[in-house]
Amino acid sequence: MMTTDQQREPGPEPSDFALRDIQILRDLVLSATTSEMLFGELEGADAEKLAALNSKYFVLAKRCKEATKSPDPKAVELGQDTFEALSEIYRAAQESIRSGSYGQGAKWKVTSGSQSLGTIAGALHTYSLVELIADGDVALVYRAEYQNEKGEVANACIKVAKDCVDNPLVENEQEILATLNHISLPKFLEGFELPDGRSVSVTEFAKGLTFHDLRESNLHGDGLQEPNYHIGWVLERTLAVLGYLHSQGIVHGSVEPAHLIVQPDTHNVVLVDFCWATRDPKEGDHVQIAQEYYSPPEVYEKETPHPAIDIYGLGKSAVYLLGGDPEYVQMPDTLDLLYVQFLERMTAEDPQLRSHDAFQLAHHLLVIRAEVCGAKRPFLALVTDRGVEEQNLGKPE
Repeated sequence: MMTTDQQREPGPEPSDFALRDIQILRDLVLSATTSEMLFGELEGADAEKLAALNSKYFVLAKRCKEATKSPDPKAVELGQDTFEALSEIYRAAQESIRSGSYGQGAKWKVTSGSQSLGTIAGALHTYSLVELIADGDVALVYRAEYQNEKGEVANACIKVAKDCVDNPLVENEQEILATLNHISLPKFLEGFELPDGRSVSVTEFAKGLTFHDLRESNLHGDGLQEPNYHIGWVLERTLAVLGYLHSQGIVHGSVEPAHLIVQPDTHNVVLVDFCWATRDPKEGDHVQIAQEYYSPPEVYEKETPHPAIDIYGLGKSAVYLLGGDPEYVQMPDTLDLLYVQFLERMTAEDPQLRSHDAFQLAHHLLVIRAEVCGAKRPFLALVTDRGVEEQNLGKPE
């Protein structure tokens, strides 16, 4: 586990693995004869489909652009060719969504083994890489498929260190998640090393929508519909898992919209990415990364990690989800004053003015929810397209 600053040395020249990575992406893009083959199924209304398409496109485009900056001429050439082909398919996908024809083209069924980004073999399972879902500072994150103990095809999240110098961060996530068990945390499956020495962490895949996805899924990207209802349960679930982590002596340290996955059908929120987490922080330890808008001043001042850091990050993330401005903690006028005051306390710049007890905040939130929504709240479906009626109004939460 990393608890002190590490000075990063310049990484090595692009490895054969990196070149193969862009070659695999190039082959996948050039062999796609329909938009659906490359971007897969896109669910929901047009705005949701476009948001999901954009997310997938930008991840792939970033990989292409990184290849064009490589000192390896072959990687540069492959990156340029792949980006041009990718952009053409992306534009075609946009047009087909707007015309209502997206989804009618042929698709690859990865579960049948007909198309894959490659495989990674661990001690317990062999994983077929389905899609690159994130390209972070220290790791590539893939959705993968594998055969579980019941013989069923299951989804996994594969995190691969970008360089061996990043191994301690990936291994830190392994060590922390291996000891935890909570419905709002990804279940750890296994950890291992690739032949080139880079560390791999494997967890169950958390299906859902990040705070980013939810905010952008509306036509105007202006946050949740029915905010006074939905922000209550989203905060309550997340505070519950933060309380659990803090009771185990763990500070996540990087709570921000990309690391919070909402599962609307079950009213759950899953917290991911534990590379920067700290267990039992002591004097001299500090959070290794600062997230603009979502990290409080004490992170920049390299103070010892404490629970109020996570509470601040959640508060700022909630402001963002609501369609507000996380930098200045500005919230939409439609939000009830009780929630506004609650979030203002969570995001106080002075840590002494913030609560350090997530469980206590969750209890206080129950009182606010009862005041705002009533003691017996109906179960409202979390819709992501403007003008759609809420459903399931008769089912008590």
